[in-house]
Amino acid sequence: MALLVTPQFFNTQSDYVNKSGWAAAQFMGRIEKYVSLPETLPVADLEKVARAWLPNGDKRSIEVLADFAALSQKYLAAIEHTVKQAIYLARQAGRETPDWTDIKTAVKTGSMPADAALSAAIGRAAAPPRAASSPQPTRATSAERSRIIFFAPIFRRALPATLMLWKSYKTNPDKINVRSTTLI
Repeated sequence: MALLVTPQFFNTQSDYVNKSGWAAAQFMGRIEKYVSLPETLPVADLEKVARAWLPNGDKRSIEVLADFAALSQKYLAAIEHTVKQAIYLARQAGRETPDWTDIKTAVKTGSMPADAALSAAIGRAAAPPRAASSPQPTRATSAERSRIIFFAPIFRRALPATLMLWKSYKTNPDKINVRSTTLI
């Protein structure tokens, strides 16, 4: 039998032991082999995952999917979600399989904005509550937000700058207004 767990398993187990008094020693003693997986995968492995989701994808599509996964909070799931969006776009256009334009459109109009929204929501949920007397920051109106565009080029040569901007955007999206006419 194999038990695959995330690192949070041991925190939860410890909390459970502390609350319930359960003796975890017997369980821990039965673990014959523990293997810790890497937190990040090499780009080559991300490309293999992208190729598994998009078997007939061209090199450019596979690279973009791998690079976007490396930047995304969703990580490997970002590949799956983007390919599923691209398949939908291809079928809407009367094609059975997605091509580069479908991947590009799925990243620009679906995956990147959805990832940014998810990161912002998680950031707000994790932020400590503010004191009632602290001044509230000015937030952009929906009209202003609709004018703010963030599409970083996701190519190997631009990856370091893209990663830096994307991490900054995910950390504090209200403080960054990057305008770029160079879309994927």
